[in-house]
Amino acid sequence: MWFLKYFLIPLNFLLFACQGDDLIDVSPQLVVEGWIDNGGFPVVIVTTTVPIRKEYTDVSSLEDCLVRWAKVTVSDEDTTVVLTGKVEEKYFPSYIYTTGQLRGEAGKCYRLTVEYGDFFAEAETTVPHVARVDSFKVEPTNDETLCQLTACLTDDSFSSNYYAFFVMENASDIPSSFRLSPQGIFLDNAEDSVLRIPVYMPTSLFKTPENYSRYFSVGDSVIVKFVNMDSVSYNFWKSFEDIRMLSRNPLFPALDNMESNIRGGLGYWCGYGASYYPVKF
Repeated sequence: MWFLKYFLIPLNFLLFACQGDDLIDVSPQLVVEGWIDNGGFPVVIVTTTVPIRKEYTDVSSLEDCLVRWAKVTVSDEDTTVVLTGKVEEKYFPSYIYTTGQLRGEAGKCYRLTVEYGDFFAEAETTVPHVARVDSFKVEPTNDETLCQLTACLTDDSFSSNYYAFFVMENASDIPSSFRLSPQGIFLDNAEDSVLRIPVYMPTSLFKTPENYSRYFSVGDSVIVKFVNMDSVSYNFWKSFEDIRMLSRNPLFPALDNMESNIRGGLGYWCGYGASYYPVKF
């Protein structure tokens, strides 16, 4: 969702090796970003890793890493469907594989395979039960133009659940898709069953760092996606969040790859028990 979208939630992995001042070429790897919600159709984005070069690389060259001719298949216990590739401007990159013949169902396991040239990648995920928010609270901040959003939810304290908040700016003038809210992934290990979780505005390529605030502006209109996920999906997004936070601190650089459940490639294939909430500030 933003892995890719975040460094773009979708996110291309950068693979390189260095020796002194020289960069050593490494073989490209397949990058798969995919998810399926309860009641929703599968969405998969396929790219290859981006080589690191000494010379400046224009963003437009990332189109060369986009895979448009892969065979992408999703199957559950009963049905196998080959997904169709199509242009979809609200995503980055703006090309996805999807289908209208298969919807996610809570409790079911879904297997993904991706075939492209010599590449073959596969993964499995389970769609958990739907997670829901009881209410949202909008509170003022010290800046009268900004608001703090807090989600209130009742959690089952007798079981372990893995949650995350994603946010989509509901604006028609810019490309938009769901991106992980900063510090928006958490494990319900608290003893209190009533939780209050702050929801923040994700960073974006379409806002300069000078204009970015984690709070929402008065007049903003967004959609909040709250998801329940399995532990494997949680580990991916937790490692993504760790890298995103640590990359801002030169004293604690992130040196490890993100967690991945893709065999034969990088990335993620996640099942979500999801609910959606429009919020107007």
